[in-house]
Amino acid sequence: MVARTGARSSSGSDNMCSDDPTLNKAQKSGKCWGIVCLVFGIITCSNIILMALGAGPTLALLGGILLIIAGSMVLCCLSPQNARCYFKSAMVLAILAGVAQLTGAIILLTWIIAINEATDDNDAEEFGDAVNNFLTIVMVLDVICMTTFFAAAYKFFKAMQASAGISVQPRGAPEA
Repeated sequence: MVARTGARSSSGSDNMCSDDPTLNKAQKSGKCWGIVCLVFGIITCSNIILMALGAGPTLALLGGILLIIAGSMVLCCLSPQNARCYFKSAMVLAILAGVAQLTGAIILLTWIIAINEATDDNDAEEFGDAVNNFLTIVMVLDVICMTTFFAAAYKFFKAMQASAGISVQPRGAPEA
């Protein structure tokens, strides 16, 4: 187990997912959440396996792709000059990803209910139980991912707010 020692970098600021001294703590936190977005976006893209089942997994896959784009924008393209714009874009993409994931989870829940009703009174009950168990596991993972999407959107919102009103001198410009 690794304990946080409170060590600081040579510049005196926390190196939270970024060694850029021009980013404040909320912006660095937003950049950390970009990593979380990439990881959970890739996990959510595993729904491609279930795409043949219809709209639910397809929407979840779309949410995963949107989240990968959001995380990539923050990690790859962020600078102090464009931080507000990129955090706002990432926040919107994370919200859209969360809504897509929520819609996919609702569709999945309707499948679980329909399978329960269809297999209650016939010989396919064991098969129905196995399918339901699998879909329940997928749904729990979808809900965990969806919660993470909305948490990332909140962190991007806080980073966007922290970027408001920050005036950054272009590199090489004389100081006033």
